[in-house]
Amino acid sequence: MLQRPLIRHSGAELGAAFGAARLGLIAAEGGDPASICSCPPIAEVLEPQSELFENYQDLLIRYRRLYPALQEEFQRIPR
Repeated sequence: MLQRPLIRHSGAELGAAFGAARLGLIAAEGGDPASICSCPPIAEVLEPQSELFENYQDLLIRYRRLYPALQEEFQRIPR
């Protein structure tokens, strides 16, 4: 759908917590952001599958047409 590669970095699942810890270290000890906030190594690059793009575009058009039509039904769903 994006028609561009997606890059997954090593440790991405810890990204938010690790980023917060890095910012805390910089704030508390005044460390050098360039050395503390180095980019983690790339674990995987997912290339787009251009042969699927047309199918996804068709589904997106259908979704955008159906979603507004179903708004009233969504409101009836008990919460």
